[in-house]
Formats: sequence, structure tokens, C-alpha cells
Amino acid sequence: MKTTIKHSAIVSLLAFSFTASAQESTLPEDFNLPKNTVKAVISYGDFTIPQQQFAIRPSHSTYTFQEGKIINYQYRDSTSMIKTDMDYHYENGQLKRKETIESSRAGMKYKTHKYRTENEGYKTTFYRTYHWGETDKYILFYNEAGELRGKSFYNIRGVRATQTEYGGKEGYRIKKYHNGKVMSEITHSNNDDGKLTKTVTYVMPGEEDEVKVMTLYYYNLKGDPRQMVDFVTEKKNSGQKPTKTTYVNYLYDGDIWVAKIEYGTATKNPGKIVATIRTLETPEKTYHAPSDEQLKTFCQETYQKYLKL
Repeated sequence: MKTTIKHSAIVSLLAFSFTASAQESTLPEDFNLPKNTVKAVISYGDFTIPQQQFAIRPSHSTYTFQEGKIINYQYRDSTSMIKTDMDYHYENGQLKRKETIESSRAGMKYKTHKYRTENEGYKTTFYRTYHWGETDKYILFYNEAGELRGKSFYNIRGVRATQTEYGGKEGYRIKKYHNGKVMSEITHSNNDDGKLTKTVTYVMPGEEDEVKVMTLYYYNLKGDPRQMVDFVTEKKNSGQKPTKTTYVNYLYDGDIWVAKIEYGTATKNPGKIVATIRTLETPEKTYHAPSDEQLKTFCQETYQKYLKL
């Protein structure tokens, strides 16, 4: 169990690191939403155990898209009175400015990110300038067919922090650097349909403290992830190979999920189950979040599945 805990902390750190240095998210797919999403409202609900009481959290996020790109993001929390508004501005299809207003009981903060793009042969460079004046950049490399083959992120000090190598539909590999040394490496492998089927993560590759995490992904008939299995190997303790299995249960409106719950073998006695709830608007249809009663039943059914693990 010690290794599993260590692995969870490592993966959380990696997720944060790559999110912080990823190219600016603008497409619905970047936010795990269907490609044709016009508006999405995301909230969460807690199902407490053993009381089996269900309550929607007093916060929600709203994403608004136009012509396939995000134009506004809002976060609201009625209890803490925290509000965030982000407005995205484009020119000729390219992101030029993002304005953020954050407010709470402590006051209000305003900041602006500015963007510019330079094209040179098979190379495209995206610059992001922060409100305090410093700039980081992403350099993208393409082949003669116009396919993306590589991307490097350089922080505000001009030091390469991440490098991504693309293999088309087959997948891609991300390396994270610190002081010029590879600290972690994640390889994403896809099937013939371009769906992620496996990731292999190395933390401190080649070092005595090296940890390897292989994750396998399985999908339901609607194409959504239903099961993820982690296999963890520590170089120091090669005999220990703990596994962690995560399951995902869904509620659907047609072919689109409007509620989901993740549960798994890593948690022995969960104090609560968390449901992700969403309402999606597309040009063709609005997919509505379930009622509180439906969500409570959904949580109860999922908890029974958890008890059978």
C-alpha cells in the first residue's frame, strides 16, 4: 500500500505539472466535452456514507463556446462567495487575449494574458505574456504533410520544461525536465481508432528511485472509459507490484453522459462518493442533468457495486 500511496502522489503531481505547461485550452475536447458543445454547466454532488445522504455542492462551472472555441468560463461558489470570470478574445481564429476577473470577500483581482503567433517553415511558436510582463512559449514542429510531430514548452526563464513527441494516431510521449534532466516520462498509446488504451509513466527514469506505472484503459459501448488498471513497479522494491483498479459508472441522456462516478480498489472505506454532473447544450439538443432523486439512486447503485469489489 505504501507504493500505491506514493504512486498516487506522483501521478497527481505530474497531472498538475503537465496542466500548468500545456498549450492553452480552447476547444471543447480540451475540457473533456463533446466537440459540438455550445455550453456546458459542470457541478458535483456528494453522497455521504454510511448516512446515504445526497447533496449538490454550492459551486458550479460554466463553459461557453462559439465557432468551436471557448469564449467564456465562469466559476461560482454561493457559500464562499468566490467568483471567477474568464473572457477569451480571438483574431483570425487565433487566441489573442484572455481576461480574468477573480472576486471574493477579500476583494477583486484582474489579470490579462496576451498571445501572439509566429510561423517559420515547419515551425510555429506561440508566445504567452503574463500580466506582470514575463513571457513563456510553445514551439510546435510539423512534417511536410502538416502533421504535428513535436512540441516544446519553455518557461519564463527560457528553460525547456516539457517536450512532447507525436506519433500520429498511435499516440505521443511527454518528457518533463528539471535543470536539463528528464524527471518523468509518459508514453500514451492509442488503438486503431485513436482511443487511448495504455499509458506508461516513468518517474525519475534511470535513477535508483525510479517508479514505473503502467495504466490500461477499457471503454464501454458508448466509447467512454469504464475501467482503468494501474500496475506499479518500484526499482528499489522490484518484488512489489501493487495494482489499483478504477471503475467509472455513468448516467446517460441518449449517447451523452450527464453524471458519472469514479470508484475503485484504492479506497477501503470511503466517507463519500462524488458524482460529476453536467448539462450540455449543442446546436441539435440540450442534454439535461438528472434530478436530485435520480442522482441519489445512481449513487446508491454505484455504492453497491463498490461493496462487491
